Amino acid sequence: MSSMPSVKIYVVGFDRFGAPPSDIFVPIQAGKSKSLDQFEVLGDNTGDNISDLNAIYAEMTAMYWVWKNAQKTDYVGFFHYRRYLDFSGRPPIGNSDYSFSDANLVTRVRYGWLDENIRSSVAKHDIIAPPLDEIGNPQDGYKSSTSLYEQYLCYHVGRDIDLVLEETKKKSDNPREIDEAFQSHYATFNHMYVMKWDLFEEYMEWAFSILEAVRPQIALSEPIYGKGQLQSRALGFLGERLFNVFLTIKKKQGVDVAHVSRVFGYAAVSTKKKLNLRLAVSKFFTRLFEYKKIRRGVYVKAFGISFTYYKPY
Repeated sequence: MSSMPSVKIYVVGFDRFGAPPSDIFVPIQAGKSKSLDQFEVLGDNTGDNISDLNAIYAEMTAMYWVWKNAQKTDYVGFFHYRRYLDFSGRPPIGNSDYSFSDANLVTRVRYGWLDENIRSSVAKHDIIAPPLDEIGNPQDGYKSSTSLYEQYLCYHVGRDIDLVLEETKKKSDNPREIDEAFQSHYATFNHMYVMKWDLFEEYMEWAFSILEAVRPQIALSEPIYGKGQLQSRALGFLGERLFNVFLTIKKKQGVDVAHVSRVFGYAAVSTKKKLNLRLAVSKFFTRLFEYKKIRRGVYVKAFGISFTYYKPY
């Protein structure tokens, strides 16, 4: 029996997909249930899934699908269609990234993306994550550093991170440990990792218990969270921060966490797609006809003509 661990690394995409040719890398389309383009890759919209929530959870809908539906492997990981981790064994480079333009054999050797090397590399650690970068402070042009918590306030809705901080402390036996993680001036970004399956299950259970607890408390119907807005992926951004908290906790528990460099690039693996006819028809008729209740009345639209009725006081 081989002593090499079984490994699957899911490469998440939405409308583009990239992955070096390998039995280990598995492209997966996130948000497939609400996408007009149905690519011929694995989707997050079957079985137990939250594909409909992709707009607010981003790549985490793919993580959820794997957690609930995929066959267990010794190690499981997540990259993005243009972001990967370096398995070459070189020391990690913080705040900097390698890059490639073609996932040919030379590139795969350079970054350690041959199957045997990937398996032997991940077997040395419990979790592999991107480098710990010093968090630049946008308030002074990145001349100084800032904390994970303060950095979130600079880019996103502050009340959301406060809700997560409060909920995370509720679920912790050591609230100081949570504060320490959020006050750290170093973090790993992009929500990428490879870890043992039991740790992955623990992370998913913990992270989603927190995020699902705060989701009803976030005013997601407000325009700031609307489609196309930066804040639309609020729970995905919050999950990215929670991953850092999870790493902090696991390191203190003696879990072996290795940090390696990121690699940026793009390698097309499939452009074949078909139209999601059901969704296309639904969207077509939604544009033609719309009815909704508003305060003191109703709003009706038909064939481009809208009518609003207000009840008198």
